[in-house]
Amino acid sequence: METPSITPEERVEQNKVSDIKIGEKIKGKIPAIEIRKTKEVEPGTIENGKYRFTKKLGEGAMGSVWEVDDITKCYEKNGKEECANAVVKVLKSGATVTEQAKQRLRQELDTMIKSESEFVARVYDVYEEEGETRIVMEKINGKDGGDLLKDMLKNREQYSPERREQLGAAIAYQVALALEEMQKVGIVHRDLKVANIMLVDGVFENFPLVKVLDFGVAKEMQPEENSTKPFDSQNFLPITPNETPQMNNLTRDGVIMGTPFYMPPEMGDSFLDKKTSPRDSEFAKADTYALAMMSYIITAANNPFSMKNRKDAFVREQKKNNEFPPLHEQLGYESPTRYTQLIETLMDGDPTERQIMIIDKDGVRKRLSEMQEGEGYEDKTIISLKNPTEIKTAIRDAIVEEYPELAQEDPFSITALPSRDKQSSSPTQQEESPQPPATTPPKSGFFNKIKGLFS
Repeated sequence: METPSITPEERVEQNKVSDIKIGEKIKGKIPAIEIRKTKEVEPGTIENGKYRFTKKLGEGAMGSVWEVDDITKCYEKNGKEECANAVVKVLKSGATVTEQAKQRLRQELDTMIKSESEFVARVYDVYEEEGETRIVMEKINGKDGGDLLKDMLKNREQYSPERREQLGAAIAYQVALALEEMQKVGIVHRDLKVANIMLVDGVFENFPLVKVLDFGVAKEMQPEENSTKPFDSQNFLPITPNETPQMNNLTRDGVIMGTPFYMPPEMGDSFLDKKTSPRDSEFAKADTYALAMMSYIITAANNPFSMKNRKDAFVREQKKNNEFPPLHEQLGYESPTRYTQLIETLMDGDPTERQIMIIDKDGVRKRLSEMQEGEGYEDKTIISLKNPTEIKTAIRDAIVEEYPELAQEDPFSITALPSRDKQSSSPTQQEESPQPPATTPPKSGFFNKIKGLFS
């Protein structure tokens, strides 16, 4: 039977300008792909003898997401049957079915199980259905970052500039905590964006708990690059603008992994001009750039750049030239705060500039390229930003400088990452007899609150 193919024109129509799909080929003809009619998933479908599909929650580039009941863990409540809920991620019905796509889903499982961070969505189980991989994840009762932005635009009066600044910092701080834990186990996410975080109310008093989602393109760093050396802050100063990170010549068949809009400009250079894929250590730094992009978007309730057309997906020139509105102006402030200066530093078009923030005695941020020959650092505040731990600390210090009362408030009072109970996150260690979910989280202790909501 002849294998159907998709023309480049048809693929352009499928992938709208605002959402270039993960794994899309950069150039040349798109090869013919195998289209398989797979088992239809619909409400009421039962898979693996235990997961009953109840509602479709969404669909992304790698697959669809469904809410399911675990029918082996049901109990009676008020005369009605209640079952333990979870979320199952499946490949799209009728989408490309390749070993590479299935491997990425298995990879998502492996990376998420490795992370013990309570700021990362946990995985419970994995199974195969007619040759396709399914991942069973915790059901998170919350909203994603996109929902927050919609609410901010709809109810502007509820989000004062001060509230937006604090909220942006609280979310950025928790994502940095997640990145810190991922780096410890050698994992880069590669697709951080507003849509890939979930926000859960009821854990912290004034801010949502953040859960980082979608490890469909996450990758374990190669052993030779999984070291502290690329992120070492010792002996960083003095430095010259010429000391820029270099890309290597490794190629991944010209495939873009992630969302170009959130990537730093040098990633666009690598993918589009050099036709190579950056090193894992560069992806790790791109994660922190994406963190800054997310923080700007949430704080400003606006995009920093304008994508003119499909070819401009990376908005490289705007990023290189720092053509984004100053964040403090987006907030309506007359002058920058330490937090807005920090986010702008992390979004700088020069990768070297992103690794350090320099504040002079008058509180003005100076770029390395603006430093005069022979000018010293003695009268300046120097903040290193070379890894998630340093960035996490800088976010906390910056927002607490502006709002000292936040120092003792969650999430900013969490300076060491609490690890989840490994038994509670392992599918093989879950209780045999289901228990009704907790209705009210404990009143004190961050880790106890987490266990109350998600155990």
